[in-house]
Amino acid sequence: MSRLSLILTSARHYWRGHLGLLFGAFLASAILSGSLFVGDSVRASLRRVAAFRLGKIESGVLGGDRWFTEKLARESKSVPFILATGSASAGNGNVRVNNAQLVGVDDSFWSLSPSGKKITLGSNEIAINKPLARKLNAKTGDSILLRLERPSAISRDAPLSGSTNEQVTLRRTIAAILPPEEFGAFQLIASQITPDTAFVALSDLQKQIDMEERVNGVLSDRTPPLRGGPSELPPGTGGVQPLDPSKRTLEDFGLKLTRVSGGQKEWEVSTSRVFLDPILADKLLATPKAYGVLTYLVNGITSAKGGTPYSMITAADRMSSSGITITQWLADDHNLQIGDDLTLKYFTVGLGRELKQEEATFKVAKILPMTDSEVTKAWTPEFPGVSDVDNCRDWEPGIPMDMKAIRDKDEKYWDDYKGTPKGFISLADGQKLWNNRFGAHTAIRFPDSGQDETALRQEIVSKLQLSDIGLVVRDFKADATAAAKGSVDFGGLFIGLSMFLIAAALVFAALLFLFTLERRASQIGLLLAIGWTPKNVRRVLLLEAGVIAIVGVLLGILGGRVYTQLALDGLSGAWSGAAKGLPLIFDASPATQAGSIFGTLLVVLLTLWWASRKLFATPARNLIDGSITSELSRLASHSLLSAHLTLLIALVLIPAAMASSDPMAVSGMFFGSGMLLMIAGLLYLRRWMRSDSTSLAQTLTQIGLRNISRRTSRSLAVIGMMAGGIFLVVAVNAFRMDATDAGTGRFALIGESSLPVYEDLNSKAGREAFALDEELLAQTTVVPFRVREGDDASCLNLNRAQKPQLVAVDFAKLADRFAFASGSLPQQPLEALADQATAMWGLGKGVGDTIEYTAADGSTFQVKLTGLLAGSVLQGKVIINEASYLAKYPDAAGYRFFLIDTTKPEEVSAHLTRQLEQRGLALEPAKQRLEAFLAVQNTYIGIFTILGGLGVLLGTAGLGVLVARHVLERKGELGLMQALGFRSGALRTMILGEHAALLVLGVLLGSLTAALAVFPALKQGGGDLPLTFLGSLIGGILLLGLLICFIATVSAVRGRLIESIRRE
Repeated sequence: MSRLSLILTSARHYWRGHLGLLFGAFLASAILSGSLFVGDSVRASLRRVAAFRLGKIESGVLGGDRWFTEKLARESKSVPFILATGSASAGNGNVRVNNAQLVGVDDSFWSLSPSGKKITLGSNEIAINKPLARKLNAKTGDSILLRLERPSAISRDAPLSGSTNEQVTLRRTIAAILPPEEFGAFQLIASQITPDTAFVALSDLQKQIDMEERVNGVLSDRTPPLRGGPSELPPGTGGVQPLDPSKRTLEDFGLKLTRVSGGQKEWEVSTSRVFLDPILADKLLATPKAYGVLTYLVNGITSAKGGTPYSMITAADRMSSSGITITQWLADDHNLQIGDDLTLKYFTVGLGRELKQEEATFKVAKILPMTDSEVTKAWTPEFPGVSDVDNCRDWEPGIPMDMKAIRDKDEKYWDDYKGTPKGFISLADGQKLWNNRFGAHTAIRFPDSGQDETALRQEIVSKLQLSDIGLVVRDFKADATAAAKGSVDFGGLFIGLSMFLIAAALVFAALLFLFTLERRASQIGLLLAIGWTPKNVRRVLLLEAGVIAIVGVLLGILGGRVYTQLALDGLSGAWSGAAKGLPLIFDASPATQAGSIFGTLLVVLLTLWWASRKLFATPARNLIDGSITSELSRLASHSLLSAHLTLLIALVLIPAAMASSDPMAVSGMFFGSGMLLMIAGLLYLRRWMRSDSTSLAQTLTQIGLRNISRRTSRSLAVIGMMAGGIFLVVAVNAFRMDATDAGTGRFALIGESSLPVYEDLNSKAGREAFALDEELLAQTTVVPFRVREGDDASCLNLNRAQKPQLVAVDFAKLADRFAFASGSLPQQPLEALADQATAMWGLGKGVGDTIEYTAADGSTFQVKLTGLLAGSVLQGKVIINEASYLAKYPDAAGYRFFLIDTTKPEEVSAHLTRQLEQRGLALEPAKQRLEAFLAVQNTYIGIFTILGGLGVLLGTAGLGVLVARHVLERKGELGLMQALGFRSGALRTMILGEHAALLVLGVLLGSLTAALAVFPALKQGGGDLPLTFLGSLIGGILLLGLLICFIATVSAVRGRLIESIRRE
């Protein structure tokens, strides 16, 4: 007979004995493959969401607050659109949705949708997606209100930027409610949660916000060069760029080229943004004989002889190299002469719109007549709220103005000369006074030598890159693919969560396999006796087991599909806290299925090999006559010392934990103390068993106890398995997290606004701007954050954040507020703070790691993580110092994220929400937001508890197998006892008592040490501990274990045991 025939024949002959192996292999395969299928399914679900939100979009450019011409997008054969944030309200005003995504689109936009279906929108129509329709309870034909901020060419934080509350309200009729396949899930940020979106006709929106023929974004269905073209092709170099650089114009940079006539014929390049971007100014100044100009509105000009309010002063080296050159009008107003002192009073803007009045004194160096060709309004840029009004008493420059100070002669000057400067100083002096983060020039001038204007425009544009103003290519498809890999590996997660269940299945399979082998011991001994080597015998028997395991594993793949579907149902239902709105679909890739088959088979065979290694080391004679011993090596003599040391360490950890203020450290130390106490308990039990094995047994009870200590290793294995299983399943709940002051930073409220809030809500001026109740807010502090849009890196987003949201704050306002898991509050520029969960799971980063961002000028920079917060309400954000942030994003204006410390949270929340309704402010208790974050981690722990509990129950079932094995080994001994007069019932009671004692000892040891591990949670009243479930689990384990021991004992101890003596 060939070996193959022997293997197959044996497998058929011993099929009953192999049922346990078949079941164990099936269960291990089902759990392993099912866990991996869960990972595949989550990734497939994320890819599906990405496909719906992007459609056919491959790449694009997002300008944010940088607007460029629609013509550039058209000539680049890309799709122009406007992306803004605002709020949407039902027509009756009863329901408002903040942070709605408002998108201006034309017909070409819909060609990029997943379905490609064209949605036609009239000038008074909009389309909204299903989530927004659901929240507004709106249907087709209803009208809704949209509110958004009117874009400003200049940052509203900039000096002289005009009013801060420029809002546009649109009332439109709903023409369509869009499902996901019709771009109802459109968004460019990687998230499984669909934003509330309203689509408006592009031309309609452009007209309403005064941005005709301008857009702030383009989309393309073409692969960008960096992914699909030559690797050396940099951004901004043609090909299939969403914005073709060869089509760019000065208007795309917000620049204007004009001929100016004065003392000299010159060209001037100015900007609608008032202050030229430093990178653009530097490139323009490279033009031969070019020089810079800086014009500023000062609050007043004073001298010993008079005062003049609100005047323009120009800084330009061509006009003044030292002192101040003034116009005749100003000289007459003050009766000034050359050499007199003149003081300029002006505002500078701080980090926000904080104004500080300063002054500088100059000597009059020259006086220009009003007829001088240099005395012209051409020096002055178009300041918002100033240049576009007819009466200077109607100015709204964005700074406090005393209208009473304006005289009739000042009005007449405005009527006659408009913004013509009244004085000139050197550029160096002007920049010393008025240089700011937005720029140090309002214009660049160079000689007019008769150049052709069209050719000159092209020459200037050739020096500039779109990336200089932050218009860089975004590979949305590649980002989506990377994000869909997920921040959490659900396959690995579920394998970890199911580890007890897998281990129990493998142990179960190994025990039953050994049970079968021991019944075939004589056959194994005979094969060895006739010349087979132990290696050959083991190979044949393992191959026989492999045949059974293959069948079990293949059946397990089918079971894995069922397991996956149950897990997906759980993630959509009771465990939805871990999936956070992700619509889940089933997916199992061929590679995962093949890997599951081979991986599970390998694990099962290795387990069987390890479990059976001692059996094959037994001599053939012993195998034939049945005298098998599997006792492990003798115990070390120093076991008592080990027990004492372990107990000492466990006890030391308890006061250390009580003294700690870090919640996670407390939980970790109590967990460690509990585990060490459990190990110490096992060591003391081992010592007791060794000492008891030498005593004389005089009663049946003592005989039972002697039997426990006779098989010390086996008894300790039972106790350890039960104690360890219960301890880990229960004690892991010690890491459930509750919302604490350390997590909220002692802030009562947290909020976000749809539109930026520019004012400091802690200041009198800021509170007056929104008519806030000073008395109510007397004990209230608002900590504002600047926000740079990016991917949500919190645990609420299953996507791996590619460009995490960057926010900025004054770190001094967070000092001593939050608990750190590691590191400390950043001290240096571009050092960053993040929540530990954000860094570890959302970004895969730790302290010392860096994250790359793109600055406003298109350059990249790195922020370094130096502090990680423990379980904080600031999840999902990377936080840097406000000054560092503004250095990289100088045009950033206003605040959109807030932490509020107050003693009256409900009243303050209602008041602020009402008064800042136009800004779309929404507030909620900080504890509530933190609980939403912590619910994800607690959900994982809950899954582990349930699956681990099932594993312990399966391990308990394996206890019955162990009982049967014990009885089988001792049948001769039991037969002898029966022959000596012991009744069968007494023997059953003795055996049942032995194993029940092991079970009870394991349950007690595991429960008591687990109680110590969860003591911090118990001390707080139980917190979120599932006490009912855990109590039921422990009770169920105890009852099931006793029942299984009883059934196994009754089944094994039946018939005439005396017959076994004849076989000894």
